[in-house]
Amino acid sequence: MDADRRAEALLDGLEGEEEERTRATLEELDRLADEVDDPDLEKRLTKEIYAWLHDEPALFVADPETFFDELLATEGFDDGMLETFSAVAEEPPAAFEAHVDELLALLADGSELKRGLALRTLYHLAARRPRAVAGATHAFRASLDDLNPRIRGTACLALGYLTAGDAQSALEDRLHDESQYVREAAAWALDRLEGESTGADPADSWTAAAFEDVSPTAFEALVADLWDAMGYRTEVTPASRDGGIDVIATTDDERVAIQAKRFLSSPVGSPDTRQIAGQLQLDFDRAALVTTASFTGPAERFAAEATAVELVDGVSLRELLELHDIDPRSYR
Repeated sequence: MDADRRAEALLDGLEGEEEERTRATLEELDRLADEVDDPDLEKRLTKEIYAWLHDEPALFVADPETFFDELLATEGFDDGMLETFSAVAEEPPAAFEAHVDELLALLADGSELKRGLALRTLYHLAARRPRAVAGATHAFRASLDDLNPRIRGTACLALGYLTAGDAQSALEDRLHDESQYVREAAAWALDRLEGESTGADPADSWTAAAFEDVSPTAFEALVADLWDAMGYRTEVTPASRDGGIDVIATTDDERVAIQAKRFLSSPVGSPDTRQIAGQLQLDFDRAALVTTASFTGPAERFAAEATAVELVDGVSLRELLELHDIDPRSYR
């Protein structure tokens, strides 16, 4: 009961902003989550910890050197490591600038997740202080050939913050990538390198929380507006009998079937991926499944093995919206 009382007091203090968010407080929350008897209280503690992970991921890395040693020494991820690395990759602490070599080593890892998260970390470091990752240009160029389109796209964005002239030809090749996300990221990076970029940096106004005020109907309109900005003519389909197609995007060269999934937390599974892929049997050249959240492993694997099916997760979506300077306030 002592643990329950202390947990209640700590949570109340945090809610009333009487307690500060510190590493010591985080460790106490974690300890209390294991000690309390009340299951509802345990859920509240766990929810609070995950809120911290989203808002202040740097607090979860007490010692960056130990953190990277563990990442490099293990296959896959230890318990909790994936969640921590996923969060901290989007907001890396300044101390990570001293560990660029370790991040570059992770880019050669056999784990697609580790490569992707290491590259996300390097990209955000490049956006914040390009000089800190100036030696990573060659690794970024190599990542342009990764099998995962999100890794290729992130590499394009990272190169846009550096001044390596020899990266331009490699970026130009990505203008013809099979992935829409990669093509848009490459175009933005080339414009930035040539001093012609007029859009916002792809790490600006859109956050995961911005989608909470966007209704499913408004989300379909948002996806249509995004494809409009990318040079397509778009049509939002009627709500009934759409066969899983929410938006149809066309150019003179292709017709794309798009399904829009506004999921705030749950990942999109393979049934939805298979449904949109089935539209390729009709009069469509490509299919895209767009979500505010993420995709399950089976959905990712199905799309990787399918032809002309692209998955756009929440991170990639937010970056595309920012690349095209689409204001979240217009969809609330």
